[in-house]
Amino acid sequence: MTQNSIADNRMVWLDVVRCVAMLMVIGVHCIDPFYISPTMRVIPEYTHWAAIYGSLLRPSVPLFVMMTGLLLLPVRQQPLGTFYVWASLENLPGKLTDADYFFHECLKKKVITVPGHFFDVRPYRSRPTKEPYSHWVRFSYGPDRRTVATALSRMAEVIREHR
Repeated sequence: MTQNSIADNRMVWLDVVRCVAMLMVIGVHCIDPFYISPTMRVIPEYTHWAAIYGSLLRPSVPLFVMMTGLLLLPVRQQPLGTFYVWASLENLPGKLTDADYFFHECLKKKVITVPGHFFDVRPYRSRPTKEPYSHWVRFSYGPDRRTVATALSRMAEVIREHR
């Protein structure tokens, strides 16, 4: 007995969402007579509920198109998740433990890191006297492997220069 390889890769939740979207599209078309018909338009209760249902069902068309596109377009299997790395600088030599200093030194080598304090969002709170993320940086491994390898070797140069 052979199995269908397409069935193995099927994402059931996409089919369910697409089915719900199709029912929502039907619902949107069923509501249209309440807006178009002159006899129905004069009854405020009908137009009120038609407006409520219409606004709830209106996202159906873009939802259906997006889910169908997800199912029909070829998608390479890539790992799902983040493409950023948080790195601690606490064990680096000298001033490199400071995220801002590390950023500027890497920038000289044409490598961008983002100091951690930019991600410390504290709405309506005062800043701490000692910045908790001053020894952390974030960088992306989203570019191609050669670009990431080049960036890592340039960061290694920065570290070697400060030993």
